[in-house]
Amino acid sequence: MSWIVEVSESERVRGGLSESGVRAAHEAFRQHGCVLLRGAFDTASVDVLQREFRDQYGMLDADQMQAQAEQPAPNPVYWVGERRYEITPHMGGAFGDPRLFAYPLLRGLLHSLLGEAMRLSGLTLVVSYPGAEKQHTHRDHPCFSMIRIFR
Repeated sequence: MSWIVEVSESERVRGGLSESGVRAAHEAFRQHGCVLLRGAFDTASVDVLQREFRDQYGMLDADQMQAQAEQPAPNPVYWVGERRYEITPHMGGAFGDPRLFAYPLLRGLLHSLLGEAMRLSGLTLVVSYPGAEKQHTHRDHPCFSMIRIFR
C-alpha cells in the first residue's frame, strides 16, 4: 500500500527518516491524507508501553472500562464509541518518556508536513475491546490544514 512507509533500524536509531523516506511519507500524506510509519518504534519499546498500559488499565474488562468512563470529571477515560475508549494516561514511566511523545523521527516528519508552528498538545490512547465496530475514518482535529504540503 502506498500509504505505508517502512522505517529502517538505522533511521530509527538516527531519529530521522532518509530523504527517500521523507519523500515517500510526504507523497503518502498528499495522496491519502495519512501515512503509516511501519517500524517507527522498536518492539522492545512497544513491549514496555504494553506492560505499563496493562499495569494501569489492562485488568479492566469492557464493562469495567465503561463504568470507569461514566465516572465524573476529572476522569482519564472517555467513551468514544461502542466498546471503544480514549484514555489520557498518567505522564509518568514509559508514557512520560519524551522518546515516546516527542519522538524526534516523528517530530521531524510532522514539522516538515505541518510547518514549524506544529505543537504537541496531548497524548491519548484509544482502546478497542472485542466486538467494537471498525472505527470510521476521521480527522483528529477539524482545523487541520493541508496547505503546507501542497506548496
